[in-house]
Amino acid sequence: MVEMICSGLPASWVNGWLAAVGATQLEPSLTLRWTPDKLPRAVLCAESVSPAKLLADAWPALYP
Repeated sequence: MVEMICSGLPASWVNGWLAAVGATQLEPSLTLRWTPDKLPRAVLCAESVSPAKLLADAWPALYP
């Protein structure tokens, strides 16, 4: 399992929470969990590839 801690996506910030959840909708193979810290941060997880790579590949092209 490859995990990426998204320090800019805290659960306490509505936009951060929505972005983390939205990433799992954009790329269904991603899973989401939160750090157990006092201020939880999003952690995106993928089976064997970097979550950042999966998101970059799933992102819609600006100029198709």
